[in-house]
Amino acid sequence: MSETTRTSEPAPEPEIVPTLQWRCWPLGDGMPYSWIGVSAIGVVFGVTLLVAESWLAACAAACLLIVAGWRFFIPVSYTVDAGGLSWSVMGRRRSIAWSSVRHCAIRFQGVMLYTRQRVAPLDALRAVYVPWCGNREALLDVLKRRLAADALGSDQSGGP
Repeated sequence: MSETTRTSEPAPEPEIVPTLQWRCWPLGDGMPYSWIGVSAIGVVFGVTLLVAESWLAACAAACLLIVAGWRFFIPVSYTVDAGGLSWSVMGRRRSIAWSSVRHCAIRFQGVMLYTRQRVAPLDALRAVYVPWCGNREALLDVLKRRLAADALGSDQSGGP
C-alpha cells in the first residue's frame, strides 16, 4: 500500500482595502474662491432682471443655476471600502459595488465610474462622478487594487 502525503498550502489572505472617507463641499471648503460661484448667481439674476425686466425670469434663471450646480452648494460624504463606493447627500445614501464598475475615466478634478465597458457620450449622465477633494493618490490606489486593468482609463479631460 502506498502512502500519500498531502501538504496543504495556506490559502492566500484576502486583500485588505483600507476604508477611505472624505467630505466634499466646494462652497464651504474652497474659501474665498468659492464665493465666485455665489456671486455668479447674483450676476445672472441681475442681468436677467435687467434684460427680461421680469422678477419671475430672474428668479427662474437663478434657481436653474443653483439646481445645475447642486454639488457646489450641498456637502457630499464619500466612503470607499472593500465593497465599493458609497456617498451620502442630505441623509440619502447610495452606493455602487466594485463588481458593477466596468470602466473608469480619470479626470482633472475627479474620476468617473461607468457601469458599461464601452462608454458612449450619454453614459456620463448615468455615471458616478467622484471628486478628488485632496484624496487623489489614495483613491487611485484603491481603484488600481479593486478594478481590473481593462476598466482603468486615463482620460484626462477637464470635466465630468
